[in-house]
Amino acid sequence: MENIMKNKKGFMDMSFSWIFALIVGAIILFGAVYGVSKFTSIAEKKQSATSAAELGTILDALESGQESAKTVALFFPVGTRISNKCNSFGTFGTQGVSVEEYVNGDWSTSDLTVSWENKYIFSGNIQGKTFYAFTKPFDFPFKVANLMYLTSADDKYCFKDAPRNVRKELKDLGQANLLISDCDEATINVCFTSSSDCDVVVYYNDNYLQKKGVIYPFEGDALMYAAIFSNEDAYECGLLRLTKRTAMLARLYSEKSVFLINTCDSNLIPDLEKFNSELSNYEDSSDLSSLAYTKTTLDSLNKFSRCKQW
Repeated sequence: MENIMKNKKGFMDMSFSWIFALIVGAIILFGAVYGVSKFTSIAEKKQSATSAAELGTILDALESGQESAKTVALFFPVGTRISNKCNSFGTFGTQGVSVEEYVNGDWSTSDLTVSWENKYIFSGNIQGKTFYAFTKPFDFPFKVANLMYLTSADDKYCFKDAPRNVRKELKDLGQANLLISDCDEATINVCFTSSSDCDVVVYYNDNYLQKKGVIYPFEGDALMYAAIFSNEDAYECGLLRLTKRTAMLARLYSEKSVFLINTCDSNLIPDLEKFNSELSNYEDSSDLSSLAYTKTTLDSLNKFSRCKQW
């Protein structure tokens, strides 16, 4: 009997030892898996932030000093999502992008956004391995900024029946996913005459376009491209940021005109002050047409002034 009891006690001691070992092992394994997962998540976020920062560096080089439309191709080693993170709050707002990468069969999650105060990027939320960016100056009526348009190489745009100046610009640009002929591979049809197979219809002479049931007013080709390549939120946010910058420049030109008035009166001061007031009251793209009227007046006055301000 005593031997039986000893055997049972030994068995129970061994069982508890195994159970304890299994529990401790499970905890260690869970901790290791969690640690690796956490490390991987941090590494992915770091890589995503690095990719976004490198994108900004490339766009800096593209933007600098360009006075006509220029394009550049951007290559990523893995599938990449680029999200437009425009923010209109503050003095001039900020332009941000966040980058997610397709690694080990899944998309990385990133809540990191790289932002700049001096960039104006018009895009939707796009993905692929190759992207194209081109830039075009925005004058309203003076030079305001270089606008940048970011698209995925997987999205091929066909510009049907575009005006001659638009066709020439796109041909000179030579961007592989912007087509004006041989549109068999097109995934997005941009029509300048209404048709049943159009994804975007541009009413060029009326200064607006329509896509997915939404109206996008624009003024000039720079904003037309912005409307074509943007989603609604990015377009409206980008316009609001541009009007803030334009208002600041109008104020500076007005102060310059006041400073020079005794030596060279430009006769622009009243209209510049009016323009600044209208820009300060801007709410959304529906206000563009009234701004364009004052902009045209200013452009004409400056053109024929004996002391041009821009």
